[in-house]
Amino acid sequence: MTPASVVTAARRKYNALTDTDFFAEAELYEYLFRAETELAYHADCIEDTVTSTSTTGTSQYTIPTSVYKIKRLTYDGAKLKPIDFRQDDLLTGSDSDTTAEGTPQYYVYFDDKVELRPTPNAAQTLQWRVYKEPSIHTSATTFISPTRYHMAYVDFIVSEMHAKEKNLDSAQYYRTIWERHKAEARRIEKRLKRGDSFASVLDEDSLQGTLIGPT
Repeated sequence: MTPASVVTAARRKYNALTDTDFFAEAELYEYLFRAETELAYHADCIEDTVTSTSTTGTSQYTIPTSVYKIKRLTYDGAKLKPIDFRQDDLLTGSDSDTTAEGTPQYYVYFDDKVELRPTPNAAQTLQWRVYKEPSIHTSATTFISPTRYHMAYVDFIVSEMHAKEKNLDSAQYYRTIWERHKAEARRIEKRLKRGDSFASVLDEDSLQGTLIGPT
């Protein structure tokens, strides 16, 4: 589906196909954006892979546009391990000792930026596997969220349309359906990310260790 077809489906469900005065197109696209954003944060359902290039002697890199969570970051094909500031202090010796160059093994995240440790000593590919936020739509844009959730957005939009008309019972009815969609989306995404493996808890003692703990 396209964003335009989702908005049309919502209009049809509400019986407001031609009512572009009270329910303006831009307003319905804002409702759609809110639905997509809410579901993205709830279920981590908008995934993307982005590449960039490191710079010799530069440790800090801004995360790609619209990214709110990093799933995996690699440097020249090797996975970098996320660490916190306490672990970063152990690596650098102090907050100011961050100039050592080499092949990065770790990254620390803050203020929508990552700092690689050690600082890259070569220009290599950074591959970001990430979860993203949507962008607000127009009739000409396309979805980046999975097709399997497009019809669920219709119920969110219809709920907001009822709320605007002060039909609060109907608004709550469709909002309840929307909450069910969210819960189901979260289950689906967890199942997809697990793939064909069994759900299990890893024994920490069996994990490979480093000076900052299990990797």
